[in-house]
Amino acid sequence: MGRWLSLILIFSIILPLGGCGGKDKELYAEGERALSQSRFSEAYRLFQEIAQKGNTSSYAARSLLQLAQIERVVNQDPQKAIAYCKRLIQGNYIEAYRRKAQILMADISAREMGNPKAGLKILRAMTPDPRSSGLREERMVEYAIRAGDLKGASKLARSFLQGGFNQNDTRFPLVLAELFRNAGAWEEAEGLYRYVIEEIGGEKGQEALCGLANLKEDQGELQEALTLLKKLKSQGYKTKLVEIHIRQLKRRIREEKR
Repeated sequence: MGRWLSLILIFSIILPLGGCGGKDKELYAEGERALSQSRFSEAYRLFQEIAQKGNTSSYAARSLLQLAQIERVVNQDPQKAIAYCKRLIQGNYIEAYRRKAQILMADISAREMGNPKAGLKILRAMTPDPRSSGLREERMVEYAIRAGDLKGASKLARSFLQGGFNQNDTRFPLVLAELFRNAGAWEEAEGLYRYVIEEIGGEKGQEALCGLANLKEDQGELQEALTLLKKLKSQGYKTKLVEIHIRQLKRRIREEKR
């Protein structure tokens, strides 16, 4: 429950508060306190009181997001959660909150409803925002992988990178590489790791080199993984952890030779 509670509370810190009225501000603060104390019924009542007033303030929008998460996580009712998301999306609320509701609805569709294609369809309908964190784009690749469409996922990843999306976020291609690696799409993962190593470099390049070494180990190419780790060690990257990994790999290589 702790992990899910964090998901609920994250809406308290992602977007700035604003909007009308001290009363809504007080109610929202009470709702957050109730959430932090796991008093979910009380939190639900408070957020619902704000949302039912009919205004489109930021407090009302945030309350709808909180209600959707409570339905999703605590009450485990994805249909009601989606209904709150739709209410926010279809209302005259601030665009940032409407986008967050779309991403949440897509995630519920892909995970709780077991329909990643529906989640992908929701995200495709959103207008791309190059200034965003890249969560929409990451999820699009993830849902394509979940739907078993590795070719489509690879095409999406290439289009985001070649289109210059989120150029300042050097984390983005690494996240994509991990998605492909975890799905067993090793060729796509290796291509992304090498892209980061060769085109971005620096600390992210070292992280990619570490990821590539792990990928080679997954593939059973232990000697190549060892070579990559030694290169990483020579660069001074997390020396102690890398040394431990090197010793473990050497032991595995010796055991396989017996």
